[in-house]
This record gives sequence, structure tokens and C-alpha cells, in this order.
Amino acid sequence: MKLAENLSAKQLGRIRRTVGEAFVTNELFHELGSVEERRPLVMRYMAAYVDNVYESKSLYMTEDGMAFIGLQESGKAPVFPQLKMLARIFLYLPFGKLKRMLSQVKDISAYAKQYADKPHIEVLMLAVDKKSAGQGIRKTAV
Repeated sequence: MKLAENLSAKQLGRIRRTVGEAFVTNELFHELGSVEERRPLVMRYMAAYVDNVYESKSLYMTEDGMAFIGLQESGKAPVFPQLKMLARIFLYLPFGKLKRMLSQVKDISAYAKQYADKPHIEVLMLAVDKKSAGQGIRKTAV
């Protein structure tokens, strides 16, 4: 894995799509409706999230650009990229659905704090391009 830096708009767009597609079926987003109903919302949300991870210099990728992982030291998230992400999310998601989802995120965060009180590396997200799925890349990355 290498730090993803100096990416072109096209490369970043491909990463956004890969990560978005990987998260469309994630339970975190069940509040947004069926898989097909939530697809456009999840894709926009994850695009903003990928931008945040990239701008925070926390996005890593395999040499072939087929797998992506966000890694960050606990408690060291840069504030400005997070604020930009929140602004984008408020623009992308209907308020009612956003409110339910943020409540779930808050619950997950509280649960995580219960078990991760010492400094650690947070895995922000992990996605593998569909062409490379089933090859053990996720397991190797973690």
C-alpha cells in the first residue's frame, strides 16, 4: 500500500465510485431505503467521505490502484477536511434521512470509544474494485 497523493480528477473519481459501490449495501445506510433507493445517496455520501480521507492524507492504495484503505491515528483527524465533508453531506442528503443516519453513527462512535480508549490506528474505510474481489486483498490490507 502507498499513500494516495497527487491524484488526477479522473483517478479520484474512480476511487469515489469504487468505494461508493462497496458501501451501497452496508448496513450503516439501511435508513436510506432499499439498496436501489439509497444508491445515489450513498454514492454522494461516500464521494464526500473519500474526499475527506484523501484531503486528510489518510488514503492509501495498492500499487495497481484496485484497493483503497483509509487509515488514521486515533484523535488526529484534521478539522478542515471534516468540515468540508459535513457541508457536502448536508447538501447531498435529505435532512430526515441524514438525522436518522447521524444518530446511528453517534451510537457506533460511542460503542467504539468503549473499546478503543488507547491510541490506535482507525480503519476509516476499505474497498476493493469489483474486478479484484475475491482475491484476499481486503484481508491482506487489514
